[in-house]
Amino acid sequence: MTDTQTKIRGNVARMLDFLYTCVGDPNSPNYDMSDIHIYEIYSILTHAIEEYGKLIYLKSLTHNSDNKYDIDYSNKFTSHKTKFRLALKDLPDSIKKAYPNGFATSGFIKSDQTTTEPIWNNRLDVLNVDLVKDGLEKGNPTNIEFNVDMDTLRKAIFEFRSYGLNYSSS
Repeated sequence: MTDTQTKIRGNVARMLDFLYTCVGDPNSPNYDMSDIHIYEIYSILTHAIEEYGKLIYLKSLTHNSDNKYDIDYSNKFTSHKTKFRLALKDLPDSIKKAYPNGFATSGFIKSDQTTTEPIWNNRLDVLNVDLVKDGLEKGNPTNIEFNVDMDTLRKAIFEFRSYGLNYSSS
């Protein structure tokens, strides 16, 4: 358990360090990073948040009398929704501002139905091209759009990194 938590913590820290190197902090922004990379920045930040949620889940577990842990692998450990919710519940509100309306895209959800929780397929579609399966655009490539600017992402990354991974490895 300790090794798994240490690996997750390291992965999240490396993602945040990479993002910080790319975008800088609010007081010293890196303007060499063009807004054209906002989708990639957003995707990596989302992945870091989900992995942090995985860490929170693991830290909530206690071992049984045999000194073993019962991990709900399908419903919690690998559940993107569960991990994302756990992380956003724990992280400062400023980080949640990077997810004001989730993702709005035709074919998956209507813009008036968006929430603060991005749909997993939509998060993947930021980096991957897929085909819309339902709706008016059946068979057309996905088109993900969101209303987050680089300054909002920069602040979220900076504050997540500053917040730290407050869970010890024990």
